[in-house]
Amino acid sequence: MWHGIPLKDVRIAMENYDYFPKYNDYFVSTSDYMKKIFSKIFLANNFLITGYPRNDIFFRQEDHLDFINVNLDLYNEILKRKENQKIVLITPSLSLGYTGTDMVLSFLDLDKINKFGKKYDIHFILKLHPSMDNFSNLLDGYYENITIYPPKFDLYPLLKHVDCLITDYSSIFFDFLLLDKPIIFYVPNYKDVKSSCILDYDTFTPGEKAYSMGHLIKSLKDFVKGIDKYKKQREEIKRYSFDFLDGNASKRIADSILQISEKF
Repeated sequence: MWHGIPLKDVRIAMENYDYFPKYNDYFVSTSDYMKKIFSKIFLANNFLITGYPRNDIFFRQEDHLDFINVNLDLYNEILKRKENQKIVLITPSLSLGYTGTDMVLSFLDLDKINKFGKKYDIHFILKLHPSMDNFSNLLDGYYENITIYPPKFDLYPLLKHVDCLITDYSSIFFDFLLLDKPIIFYVPNYKDVKSSCILDYDTFTPGEKAYSMGHLIKSLKDFVKGIDKYKKQREEIKRYSFDFLDGNASKRIADSILQISEKF
């Protein structure tokens, strides 16, 4: 099972690291269409179309097991804020050619984002790539309208409470499609991002493209106004990406494992 539906072409990265599996007996996919994409990257005897267990939480009420790796204090604080504010999640990937500090300082003007949040009653959650954990500690508590969500904690119980997602090409946006909420794709390095994808970037990113901080602020203003021009496109990409919309991915995987084990 890979950690998400691949928009980014990871084949080059796989060639450079020994810990990537070169061959698999079984590989999990979210849809028949994405099976064809996965098969370009991973060799496997069988592809199991089950969906991802982490997305089951979107279709049901959470229970105590869902919060095993969740910062509950932070989770409850954000839910409290949601009573009076919109919640916008920012999840940049590990961008091409940038370290954690370079990426944040070069791409995101956090002063402008914080100011925008104050003006329009929006609270931003910044969830950095796991490799940026040290930098996230430096930012924590610095901005009134920005919460830094530590990369080591599970985000998915919180994701269903988010009103809008800002990302570049992180695979989290595919999962967010299941919630049918607006997505803004912030890509100041658009040409590099587009050329590094295994899927056509423009076709498979159903949301406003922001190429600068000015574009991002404009897109956020549209969100505040309730402008949503990409609902139909989100639905189309969701149909390509997920064959099941029922919250039973965990059960399908468990049933598949039991069936496989009976052969031995």
